[in-house]
Amino acid sequence: MSARPEHVVHAQHGVAAVEFALVLVLLVTIVFGITELGRALYQYDTLTKAARAAARFAAVYDGEANPGVADRAVCVAIAGSPWLAAGGAGCAAPPVVAGLSPANVRVEGPETTPTLRSFVVQDGAGGSVGTLDLVRVTISDYRFRTLVPFVIPDIAFGDIVAYMPKNAF
Repeated sequence: MSARPEHVVHAQHGVAAVEFALVLVLLVTIVFGITELGRALYQYDTLTKAARAAARFAAVYDGEANPGVADRAVCVAIAGSPWLAAGGAGCAAPPVVAGLSPANVRVEGPETTPTLRSFVVQDGAGGSVGTLDLVRVTISDYRFRTLVPFVIPDIAFGDIVAYMPKNAF
């Protein structure tokens, strides 16, 4: 014979299922949140690398001597290749990150932004070794679009900026 009355045993049958359902909802929400934050970090890292690659391209191929370099550098930031540029109309390839467009990418060099011209490089003794010009690529106004907005809202990234020396002293 059982130590508990029969009516108490019958009342406990559905409790485990209700507890499991409550815990499952919480765990699924946490898993989706962690996954979306991981995707956001991955996209931010991809944008950072794209800005660096575009700055490197613009620094190597002199924008003053080659007028199409800025358009090609924008294409490097968007699609990963300068040879997919469609004549100033963007890139002929899908972006490395969904939602990235030429409107988000700005390429500046010493010919367009005087503050990037002639940075003095000093040696350890305080003397001047030479000067160099910089190229700056900025990716701005990019929003990470989440797949589960009820768990994590869309995230607006701050400006991602990459500098590269244009010439060696």
